[in-house]
Amino acid sequence: MRRIMLVAAGLAALGLASSAIAQQAGQGQSLRQACAADFQKYCAGTPAAGGQRLKCLEDNKDKLSDACRSGLAAVSQAGATMREACGPDIQKLCPSADSPGARMRCITDNKDKLSDACKSAMAAVPQRGGRQGD
Repeated sequence: MRRIMLVAAGLAALGLASSAIAQQAGQGQSLRQACAADFQKYCAGTPAAGGQRLKCLEDNKDKLSDACRSGLAAVSQAGATMREACGPDIQKLCPSADSPGARMRCITDNKDKLSDACKSAMAAVPQRGGRQGD
C-alpha cells in the first residue's frame, strides 16, 4: 500500500492525482521543497486543478533552480514509466474513470489485479521524502 501511495504522489506532481509530492532524484527532497522558491516566483497564481502548477513549472524550466529542474526530470521520468507500464491496466480496470484522480483511485482500489509490469513499475518508485500525508 505504501508503494501505491508513493506512486500516487509521483503521479500527482504530473497532474494525475491531487497531491504534488514526489521524491527528487538523489537528494531525498520532495519536489515541493526543491521547487518552493521557483513556484512562488513564477507560478504563485496558478490554479492547482488539472496539473496546471506542474505545467507552469515545466513552461518555466529554463528559469528554474538546478534542484527544481532535477526534481521535475525525476518526476517526469517516473510518470512516463508508470503511464507506459500501467496504461493497459487503467484501460482494462478503469474504463469509466474520467479524471486523473478517478484513475488513480481506481488503480489503487484494484492493486491486486494489476499486471506484473505495472506492479514492477510501482515497486521501482523510490521512497519519498517529506512528511507523512504530503
